[in-house]
Amino acid sequence: AKSGLVKDSLVIQVDSAGATDSVATVLIATAFSDSLPVGDSISFFAYVQDGAGATLYGRTITWSVSDTTVLALSGISSSANGSTAYVRALKSGSATLQAVCEGKSKTIVINVP
Repeated sequence: AKSGLVKDSLVIQVDSAGATDSVATVLIATAFSDSLPVGDSISFFAYVQDGAGATLYGRTITWSVSDTTVLALSGISSSANGSTAYVRALKSGSATLQAVCEGKSKTIVINVP
């Protein structure tokens, strides 16, 4: 950032480093295959990209599950490049896990046998 006094005004220039880029895609990385046994936990890492495929930093990602009787969000941690959700299977059934950022989302179906 640069600052200086110009004609009785304070001018501040902040380098935003891509903060104005729009989120085009939400991606989720995980070792999850297709089912999660009751009592087991797993983590999911979400990050966002712009239209050119570049990772965007410093964005807020919100997590949710569709059925909290089947899956529990046991924790969430965030970093500059994304967010991690920790999910625990509570009972047999099926539910979705969704990551949302600036109107874009990614949803994963989790089956609990």
